[in-house]
Amino acid sequence: MKFSLSVSQLCLFGLALPFLHGCSALQEITPLAPADAFLKDYATVAFYEEGASFQDRKLMRWCRPVSVYLPESLPDAAAASAAETLDWLAGTEGLSLTMPGDPAMASLVVKTPATTIERDRIVDETFPHDRYSRRRMKKATCFFEISTEVNGCILRGSVVVPAYHTPALQTHCMAEELVQAMGLPNDGSFGPESVFSSGSAAVTASPRDRLFVRLHYHPGLRPGMSRQEALAAARRNATDLLSEADRLEPQ
Repeated sequence: MKFSLSVSQLCLFGLALPFLHGCSALQEITPLAPADAFLKDYATVAFYEEGASFQDRKLMRWCRPVSVYLPESLPDAAAASAAETLDWLAGTEGLSLTMPGDPAMASLVVKTPATTIERDRIVDETFPHDRYSRRRMKKATCFFEISTEVNGCILRGSVVVPAYHTPALQTHCMAEELVQAMGLPNDGSFGPESVFSSGSAAVTASPRDRLFVRLHYHPGLRPGMSRQEALAAARRNATDLLSEADRLEPQ
């Protein structure tokens, strides 16, 4: 049987070839190795920020002990969450925490405004020259802010968890904002058990969240590294951390 195609059919066939090739290529894609998937997630929370490119973002973390001030008026739920979060953070190699009793002596201050008016005053004082951030933070459920040196070392910061929120929301906010204030500022999509996930109600950092912090403060990484430099240095460390986590996982 003689087979022939019209010009229009040939055009359609030509247009379809890249699509068909793409479908074939998709079938050949293999899942990321565990360490690569972990590094991809870590890069999301550590190096991407709205309005900034991956290439421009540098690794930032505390280079000196973090002196955290918790006000005596902290609501019970927020206080319990802060204590639990700071306890496991203090066990992270490369991250040192102290608890001064005077906010003037602290580098990271926790604030719990009792009203939206008080919250807005804190926002105005925190971002006096940044109208965009003021607008965003006045709409945020809770938030943190940090200031860094040119080399990526964090100098100071604050965590704001309104006391007018429900106890459950205060618990989540404190767990999330204290972790992000360690230099992991961004949200991700890691499931409801992660404090980094948008919309999550997690009341404590997940095991994977804690591995992000451990990797971030690993001595093989340093403040000021670019995303590419940090991920190249972290590859072996990520494999070791995941292997250790697997060994410790209950059978």
